[in-house]
Amino acid sequence: MRIGVGTTIMSRGFRTSGIDGIGQYSNNLLIEYDFRNIDYIQTNFSENFFNKNHKSKKNVSLGKYGVLASKFNIESSEIKQYKNEIDLFHALDYFIPTLKNCPTLATVMDTIPLTHPQWVTNSLLNFVKTKIWRAAIEKVDHVVTISNFSKDEILKNTNIHESKVSVIPLGVSDRFFKNSNKLSNLIKTLPMLPKQFFLAVGTIQPRKNFENLISAHQLLPKDYKENYPLVLVGRYGWGCDDLMKALRSNEYKNVIWLEYVQDNVLSSLISLCSVLVVPSLYEGFGLPVLEGFASKVPVISSNTTALPEVGSKYSIQIDSTDAYELSSAMRNVVDHRASYNKIIDDAYLYAKDYSWSNTAKKTLSLYKKII
Repeated sequence: MRIGVGTTIMSRGFRTSGIDGIGQYSNNLLIEYDFRNIDYIQTNFSENFFNKNHKSKKNVSLGKYGVLASKFNIESSEIKQYKNEIDLFHALDYFIPTLKNCPTLATVMDTIPLTHPQWVTNSLLNFVKTKIWRAAIEKVDHVVTISNFSKDEILKNTNIHESKVSVIPLGVSDRFFKNSNKLSNLIKTLPMLPKQFFLAVGTIQPRKNFENLISAHQLLPKDYKENYPLVLVGRYGWGCDDLMKALRSNEYKNVIWLEYVQDNVLSSLISLCSVLVVPSLYEGFGLPVLEGFASKVPVISSNTTALPEVGSKYSIQIDSTDAYELSSAMRNVVDHRASYNKIIDDAYLYAKDYSWSNTAKKTLSLYKKII
């Protein structure tokens, strides 16, 4: 069985400012495929860079217009040749070609472009892209999604039948369970890092709700803000220009923006933080919640979308649109940290059930059913 895997977004992330959630998913899945010696082809559209750390025997770039042309049943000679080299194609991101007589799967992490277009870059091009993306996922042989919440959203907002959607959760990387970096090692990399801090992780964009998180932190008493600064980790995305300018000009006291950090630094930051806060307004999964569990730190998260499903009974779930409620939860965890030890231990064991190995096993099993 030879698999074509769509890796455009992952490849672009490695080439530019770092990989995002889709990139992390793609990268970790391929690490597992490498471990299992799966025969796959890294396949990019409009991206010629490939991550050479993966063991794909062949890398293919199908050109800038390969996806679009396929929507009109036009297959270039390179796509026809490509189809002869694979038994199945799995689009790991939103570049989803229509391949005649070739089983195709698509991973759909969320339906934000359909349900919350205000959270997608506002342009005519993105409007067209959303129309094309919806048509593409409705044509594939099977859709993989990452939570029951996302499955329900897909069924409500597309014409895809329930039998064509499978839920395969994301995994937690081993480094979060086994992290052994000391604060002294991190200080060499991040000398501004405080000894105690609240932490939030994610690309800065409207749905991450970082503005309200900062407001909640600003509501804390002065000694709390000074003793527990807020650290934000994540590159700038879109839609929050005023916030970006304020962060870069250090307008907010006791708020530190680290932008993008390497994976090993991120795992160390999470394990060393006092509280991990996930205030998102919408998540198809919410992997940082599990990464916090694996790192044995208390996690505060929104009580909406997929976050309660993933956090189960182990996260502290609040209405993150209410800055006062969020601020109160942050202060409460600091004041009563010892009372959370039992739930933190239980959350650690719960997170063990989520591994990239399990994600890969379930995905490979689905391939066999589809072919």
